[in-house]
Amino acid sequence: MKQKAFRTNVAKAVSIGILGLAAIGLNAPTATASGSSGKVNNCWSGWGSTSFWGKCERAAVAGDYQVHADCNNEPDIWTGWYYLYKGYIGQWTTGACIFKVNSGKVLYTN
Repeated sequence: MKQKAFRTNVAKAVSIGILGLAAIGLNAPTATASGSSGKVNNCWSGWGSTSFWGKCERAAVAGDYQVHADCNNEPDIWTGWYYLYKGYIGQWTTGACIFKVNSGKVLYTN
C-alpha cells in the first residue's frame, strides 16, 4: 500500500513540475523586434530579435565608440570601447541578449 501512495505522490509531483515549466515557457517574451538607432558621427546600432551590432558608414570623427543594448527581462549590455578612425566603414562590434533586444544606441568619446 505504501508503494502505491509513493507512486501517486511522485506522479503528482512530476505533473506539477511539467505544468510549472510549461507556464514559464508560455510567459517567456518572444523575440521578434528589429530596428536601428539614430546616427552618431555616421555610426549607428542595429538589432534583430536577440542580436545587436555597431556599424559605420564613413565615420565622421575618429574616437572611441561603444554600443549600449537595452535587453528585455535581463541586464543591459555595453560592449567594449572600440577606437575607429575617421572614414571607417563597416561593422565593428556584435553582441546578444538572451530574450530580446528592445533598442540600442551608439556612444562616442574622443
